[in-house]
Amino acid sequence: MSFRAAVTALVLAVVPHFGAAESIELRGAGIGRSFIYAQGFRTAAIFCPTDGWKLSVDSDELVVDLQDGRRVAGADWQLIGAPKARARGDEKALQVTLATDKAPGLRADIEYVLRAAQAWMRKRVTLSGPAGMVVTRVDLEPMTLRPKPPDLSGEGMPMLAGRAWFGVEFPASQNSLRDGRLSLVHFPGRDLGAGPLVCKTAVCGVAPPGLRLPLAFGDYLDTVATKPRSFLHYNSWYDLRGDELTTERLLEVFEGYRRNLLAPYGLKLAAFVPDDGWQDYQSIWRPRKNILPDGWAPLARALEARGSRLGLWMPLSGFSLDTNWGARQGYEVSNLGNWYCLGAPEFRQAMREATAALIREANIAYYKHDFNMLACSADGHGHLPTPEAGHEANVDGTLDLLHYERALQPDIFLNVTSGMWYSPWWLMEADAIWGAFPGDTGYDVSWPQFTPREWTTSFYDAHLYRMYCQRPNNFVPVSRLMTHGVTQGRYAMLGGENEPLREWSDHVIWYFARGVQMKEL
Repeated sequence: MSFRAAVTALVLAVVPHFGAAESIELRGAGIGRSFIYAQGFRTAAIFCPTDGWKLSVDSDELVVDLQDGRRVAGADWQLIGAPKARARGDEKALQVTLATDKAPGLRADIEYVLRAAQAWMRKRVTLSGPAGMVVTRVDLEPMTLRPKPPDLSGEGMPMLAGRAWFGVEFPASQNSLRDGRLSLVHFPGRDLGAGPLVCKTAVCGVAPPGLRLPLAFGDYLDTVATKPRSFLHYNSWYDLRGDELTTERLLEVFEGYRRNLLAPYGLKLAAFVPDDGWQDYQSIWRPRKNILPDGWAPLARALEARGSRLGLWMPLSGFSLDTNWGARQGYEVSNLGNWYCLGAPEFRQAMREATAALIREANIAYYKHDFNMLACSADGHGHLPTPEAGHEANVDGTLDLLHYERALQPDIFLNVTSGMWYSPWWLMEADAIWGAFPGDTGYDVSWPQFTPREWTTSFYDAHLYRMYCQRPNNFVPVSRLMTHGVTQGRYAMLGGENEPLREWSDHVIWYFARGVQMKEL
């Protein structure tokens, strides 16, 4: 019987135990979590019900930092009432309410949730309190693990302990394992007087017997990530720039590909993508009138008539736009660089309007969202004026816009590129993320190879080796990376002007054989 079949055949249970310190378990077939409670409430273990494997923990359950310097953790929390079980279909949950004398009025409602056919469990926390009580930091799973696992860290990356993994369904959580101490932190920067704060969702899982941890995490990721699909597109960056990005010149390039590569082999480009240089810098992503007097509609219609669609390079941060102009229009500019703040209400609304107009005008099939700066500590932007709160607000703004774009255009392919890091939780909204290479292209001459094309092949290989073979908690599928395309254009002759066919063909095969779903020409 398969693991999933075995799971569905078993019953979820909330199992109470009674003694001096009362205990309770929430368990399915693939994962269980035991708790101890009397005055307080804390996790005692994460375990696998099928074979008894157990990770013992000493937990503070929830740590909340307030702006006035108070920290509420561990024994500071008192359990209000008794834990409550909830059932809905194949979903079972345990609900508890905690309060504290250390910060009168602060309340934490926590729900632990699992489903029968899954070997993972979520932890959802909602905080409420009086006006003026500002939550700056929340540690969702503060616990010491036994036996002590190896140290790990990584923004938005899973933490590993034996057969268990822990994370937050948010790519900017600050996760670490240090000397056996687990910490999953985010920085909401919220005044509870504005209403209850729904914290980011923590999640933990257990690998079933005989299944490697990366594959067990992959089973979970498949349920929350965007659906994988092959996507072949062309990007203009190494061929055309600036004033060259006219409808006529872009169609000329497309026709060259159609005649020589697409039509002879029955291939289609899912998208044809003009890169940087098309934008009116004193706007929020409107086309330059001097090169695109009628906007994108003529090119979009011409591409559709030829079996393709338009995609666009468009940084959500407004990077490359004239932020001095934007500031005069009332758009919030980051105090840390020449980009806008995605955590701020006026600019985020302007971005919603801009992307909606482009999708409506040109039936956009693909966005390359480049230059994800995601940093601001300015006052008056709707987030606390700290680097941590500003970063979280900008990531929230990015995720909000990605979600909005897919709602407007369900088949759109969303690629978030420079500025990204290896968090698998980006894939809850994005289709692909950049591989965080030292640059778009480059050469690695540290290996015994003799041609420029071999050096550029090694440039990518060496980086991916470091990212995957030397980072045991990197669970982003290689297939979901943007690793840059087969680069040989007017602005980047990586193989030289007289590149041998053998070197070129080896590189092309290497690129496609890596298995990336987003294929770039």
